[in-house]
Amino acid sequence: MDSFFSGTCTHCHTPLCERHLLVNMALGYGDEEPSPTGHLTLCPPCLAQAEGTPLATLWPQTVAYVLGRACFAKPWKAFDPTPCPLKETNQCQC
Repeated sequence: MDSFFSGTCTHCHTPLCERHLLVNMALGYGDEEPSPTGHLTLCPPCLAQAEGTPLATLWPQTVAYVLGRACFAKPWKAFDPTPCPLKETNQCQC
């Protein structure tokens, strides 16, 4: 796995960056205990499916929430998504 990523989606094994992990935490996933869906960390499409919300709606709403909370906003802003390998294939939501 590329060193850019911090883990993989428990469901589909897509690589996850730090921002994906922050979104997981903001939605109640990524804790030590399994979430209601039984998954610990999910990629954005799997999060949207688990939440029953289109990704085009879920991602901007959750990012707005993340940026509105200092505990999430500080690491979000400190993370540099520029070198994300998923940008090359338009799979990066950051």
